[in-house]
Amino acid sequence: MNVLKKQLIKNFIKLAVIKNEPGILMLQVTHLSKLSDKYKVYENYVIQAVQMLGGTGEVLVDYKKSAVTINYNVQSVTAQKIYNWVQVIIDVALNNLEFIEKYGEDQTEYTVQKLKEVLLKKIKVFEQ
Repeated sequence: MNVLKKQLIKNFIKLAVIKNEPGILMLQVTHLSKLSDKYKVYENYVIQAVQMLGGTGEVLVDYKKSAVTINYNVQSVTAQKIYNWVQVIIDVALNNLEFIEKYGEDQTEYTVQKLKEVLLKKIKVFEQ
């Protein structure tokens, strides 16, 4: 994939911490409010990817505020680790964008399974 295109997309979904209290991490996701309904159907898969990290709980997406709230167990994981994991998820998606574009719409379960395999490999290293 074109490196410039990847960087433009990454800038489009830039993250910023807007609330960091014990057990609650709220992230501002640039341009989330402008996300097309066509892509909102994948929300559940993204939430599942976030929850792959041990200690994460409920994930709430607020499109109007361009915010994502992640509840977590402070005994199991830190807000910084969650933030870093979300960045890993974004990177995996970007690195597999051509694959997602090719199979995502018609073979959603296949695509999700392949991406989950990549994330499982990443999380083994990430959680050490």
